[in-house]
Amino acid sequence: MRRTLANLLVLLGLMLAGCAGAYHGRTITRGELSLVYDPGVRVYVVESRPDVYYSSGFYFTFTSGTWMRSRAVRGPWEPCSEGHIPPGLRKHRGHDRGRHRGHD
Repeated sequence: MRRTLANLLVLLGLMLAGCAGAYHGRTITRGELSLVYDPGVRVYVVESRPDVYYSSGFYFTFTSGTWMRSRAVRGPWEPCSEGHIPPGLRKHRGHDRGRHRGHD
């Protein structure tokens, strides 16, 4: 019984580890938008707008030295406090756009 339980836990752990990386480098669709997961910043990038990111129900963009967020890709946009910016995205600013996605 213990061996079966141990094997089940190992199998469950392997399955969960596979799910955690399921979208790395993959494209998903949200409405009419294609979003590409960027493991470098741990958020999705809107394929048609590389300066717009998506995470946890919000779109983010860096404009005029300020991070902005919105529930819709077309706005309305509002300033976003540092605490609401996804951790992987905080270190990136406007001059970094595209560079972390494999572009120079």
